[in-house]
Amino acid sequence: KKKLEDKKVLDEKIEAACSTREGGEERVKKLKELAKLKEKVQELEKEVNIYEKNDPKRVEELEKDGLISKEAANRWTGILPNFHIDNLYIVKEWIKRKFP
Repeated sequence: KKKLEDKKVLDEKIEAACSTREGGEERVKKLKELAKLKEKVQELEKEVNIYEKNDPKRVEELEKDGLISKEAANRWTGILPNFHIDNLYIVKEWIKRKFP
């Protein structure tokens, strides 16, 4: 019961505040402008997300990861010039012994 009375009091205060608010038409125009600007911000954020894929830092990270992967593959296949043991051969022989 008390909550219902509090709600009524608050509703009355809201109505009073709305009726005494200044700049009605100007406020409406500014609210519409605000809504348009918010839409523009969302569009620009989508565009930024598209460009992030081509970010130079991101491209550099991908190139670095590719180089590390290539070095790891070379290490396991024995392509490096001063590499004495062929890891791929060792793994292949182990598999043959383990699973005849």
